[in-house]
Amino acid sequence: MVRPLAPGAAIAVVAPAGPLPPTTYAEGLNILRARYTLRHQHPMDLAPDLAPNFGLPYLAASDEARATTFNAAMRDDEVEAVLCARGGYGSARILADLDAATLERRRVPLVGFSDITAIHAWAASFGVPTVHGPVVNQLSVLPQGDREALFALLEGEQTTTFEGLDCWHPGTAEGAIFGGNLAVLASLCGTPYLPRPQGKIFFFEEVNEPAYRLDRYLTQLLQAGALEGIVGVVIGDLQGCPAAETTLRKLLAPLSIPVVAQLPSGHGQRNRAFWLSTPAMLDGDTGSLQVDAPKRAPTSQTPKK
Repeated sequence: MVRPLAPGAAIAVVAPAGPLPPTTYAEGLNILRARYTLRHQHPMDLAPDLAPNFGLPYLAASDEARATTFNAAMRDDEVEAVLCARGGYGSARILADLDAATLERRRVPLVGFSDITAIHAWAASFGVPTVHGPVVNQLSVLPQGDREALFALLEGEQTTTFEGLDCWHPGTAEGAIFGGNLAVLASLCGTPYLPRPQGKIFFFEEVNEPAYRLDRYLTQLLQAGALEGIVGVVIGDLQGCPAAETTLRKLLAPLSIPVVAQLPSGHGQRNRAFWLSTPAMLDGDTGSLQVDAPKRAPTSQTPKK
């Protein structure tokens, strides 16, 4: 079960992937401070003795530091949700060092997208739902409605509903939803972290990829059997991906399952949060998707100070 947050609840921010742009990251922290208690002001607060200067500028810190800070946040019994600072690259490098036992025991909401897809997949392999949603670095540039939707989801909203999606193939489907960034999912082929697809709805989004690379990623997933038995497809934002629709339609058409596109989630101007690894209903005929929250534990009526 997942316990809903109340305003003032303690949350932690972690940086399992790339380095933090100082301005937008600070703006995101201020948005969070206005609603919750930041138990850790900066990801490295959780491991102050691990120096971030390690020689790989595309990572927020060393693998040891990133794994240590993630585990420390998850093990902190005061923390009620863990938000990722940004994506980029690096999450897959630390999966083997993450504390699965604490994840399964505490089941606190973990929020992120893009490269955080690797951690979503890792959590899904243990049957733990996570939240595909904004990273802290993105919060200040999103519409207010998307920020409020994230808070509503964390605070107990039971169902997230999307309407007006573009139907590529009609039909209806029900099943747990899984997925995330297409390139990251393809990179997990051959690892133990890809969720089992049978009977599930597959979601993906992507950014700044030419058509042939989208073809490569999706073909790899199909040929690896990573999509065998899926019952529906939901496509999110394809920011900066020219000719994406033509390529993806041709690859997905032989599956003969419901497919919808233009879900406002990903690297574009919108990033609406929703749960992964929870039941979902897809209606290609009406262009709608409904994603349920996991079972909720009772919550105290008294907000934390």
